[in-house]
Amino acid sequence: MLEDEGFKVETPGFMEGRSGVRHMFDIIAYNNGRKTEKLAINIFTSPDGKPVPDHAIIDMFAKTYDSNIEKAILIAIPKISENGRKLANHYKISLIEAKTPEETIEKIKETLKQK
Repeated sequence: MLEDEGFKVETPGFMEGRSGVRHMFDIIAYNNGRKTEKLAINIFTSPDGKPVPDHAIIDMFAKTYDSNIEKAILIAIPKISENGRKLANHYKISLIEAKTPEETIEKIKETLKQK
């Protein structure tokens, strides 16, 4: 889907941060193939149906901040904790909560349109 939208996609994707640490993301996408506009996506699941814990947002923030990522999306399956939701809002991480792959793809499309 991201490639259909004009992105060059790496999965997993690796970015070297300003700290010198090499960070791994589930997906790194470059807008129109330009490495200057980067989108990072991480996917966290809770197999028991409980909310994904807030440390997923903290981890995502640390990696995207160090890597100078323009847009970060965290996909929480099926949902994120209430504290995680607050942190995502504060850190300007786009949050997608979904139960199916189809729902996830539709929500990613909606998020990309919100640039």
